[in-house]
Amino acid sequence: AESGYDASLPFRLDFSLVPDVADGGTLTNGIPVVDSLLVGEVQAFQFNVAAGDRILSTLTDTAGPGSPYIELYSPDSTRVATSSSSSVASIDHIAGSSGSFTLLVAESGYDSRMDFRLDLAQTPASDAGALGSGETSRNTLLVEEIVLYNFSAGAGDRVFVSLNETLSSFAYSPRLRIAAPDGSFIVNATSSSIVSTGFIAPQTGTYLIMVAENGLDSGYEYEVTLALGDDGLDDFSLTNGSIVTGPLVAGEVLSYRFTAVAGDNVVATLVEAGTAVGASPRLQLVTPSGSTINNPSTLAPTLSAVNNVHTELSETGVYTLLASEFGLNTSFSFRLDFSRIPGANDGGNIVNDTPRTGSLKNGEVIAYQFQASSGDTISASLSDPLSASSFQPFLELYAPDGTLLALDVDSSVASVNRSLVSNGTHTLVASSLTGNAYGGAGDFSLSLSGATIPDQDGDGVPDLTDNCPTVSNSDQRNTDGDLSGNACDPDDDNDGVTDIQEAALGTNPLIADTDGDGFSDGEEVDFDTDPLDADSSPSLGTGLPIWLLNEAAER
Repeated sequence: AESGYDASLPFRLDFSLVPDVADGGTLTNGIPVVDSLLVGEVQAFQFNVAAGDRILSTLTDTAGPGSPYIELYSPDSTRVATSSSSSVASIDHIAGSSGSFTLLVAESGYDSRMDFRLDLAQTPASDAGALGSGETSRNTLLVEEIVLYNFSAGAGDRVFVSLNETLSSFAYSPRLRIAAPDGSFIVNATSSSIVSTGFIAPQTGTYLIMVAENGLDSGYEYEVTLALGDDGLDDFSLTNGSIVTGPLVAGEVLSYRFTAVAGDNVVATLVEAGTAVGASPRLQLVTPSGSTINNPSTLAPTLSAVNNVHTELSETGVYTLLASEFGLNTSFSFRLDFSRIPGANDGGNIVNDTPRTGSLKNGEVIAYQFQASSGDTISASLSDPLSASSFQPFLELYAPDGTLLALDVDSSVASVNRSLVSNGTHTLVASSLTGNAYGGAGDFSLSLSGATIPDQDGDGVPDLTDNCPTVSNSDQRNTDGDLSGNACDPDDDNDGVTDIQEAALGTNPLIADTDGDGFSDGEEVDFDTDPLDADSSPSLGTGLPIWLLNEAAER
């Protein structure tokens, strides 16, 4: 329409439907297209690409003053790249799937005529073939080369891939891309020496691993390793407070599962516990929905013998810890420490003014529990009595629901001071830090003060052991031996008739069989016999009218 609906005008309507459009024609690798765009015009070009190919395309305004705009679409019509500029728009993309790609070119404002040149350069990937689970491929990457591997996985399979520069010169930056069967990229990562990733396969089919140098301007020697499913991952269950030790073989990934709820906190460390040279432990956490939480340490992996996961969980369900070596190429002996809070108590209980002492191994984490009341202001400290240079005390305080309340790290004494807002079991976690990761060994002393044991009803019996924590009952009398004392138990003798009903019936609320005929008061009421008459029992068929029980219950 004409915007004011009050004038006549000649018009041209341009329409492009990807992937069926190619009004500009077919592009050939290395041969430019020189043409012009009318005001508002869009031209579409198509070309064939193999998965893993590098696509370089530029759209240049050859005369001015237009602003080039270019879009790239994959075979399934997904827009995978776009660029605009005042003179030259450029796209640099790695194809995640094979097929016919489409380039749309236009003037960015659609309001100017533009003379242009469209260039395309495709760099085919070198196909290295299939990579099997537990296999490592060692090769040399040339300048501007992309090496392509493939593997098959089923939806829900766990996948672990590592790419590292074998010379450890840190002069190159390995780049790892992994494309799903539908061509979408699920991994696109780079590093100064090692790229290591774990994930849950979202689809069933053939996945592509693309190995390159980040800038595509340097070559380097590399090795890439794949661990997949049950072939490369062994499943173990993990209990709270566990310490697991054993060997980790080169190329192996060990899988440990545990159940947790949203809001729990997890502290886990993987330590090189032997004498392996060059081993770099790798620990990752896979959530119930399949996303991966990597370790938060920013230490270079080749410099650390301890790797950790320290996080608050956001989902409820079964989690998986994946333990491996960063490059998947070195065997080592390991120790895995695991604490889930609340619940962790591998160190035992701690009370006021009675320090707990011991020794922390490299990367070890020890959890202690204590009882405290809302309103308490507690003080806790973790110290290194020997002032060991390798030990830097790190202390954390958690609430009964697992919330992290306070933490401190210091070269000699770590201390936390906190006013508490809830009753119940609190947790102190003692460890050592080296830099910003768990590490360091030494003797320690942990002390606590200011905690009062909760006693809500003031009867002198702590809530933790009180059988009626909100009703005063210092005698703790519990006739039927269940979890509730008489003071808060509606049925003291557990005969199925409440104390109120027994008072109305005249039966003894502390004796389950008032008339001693071998049938409980509740059984006699159920069978309409008299719980006060030993000669009236369910076997004799005479007894108490049911209306009497109902009347008693209403009083």
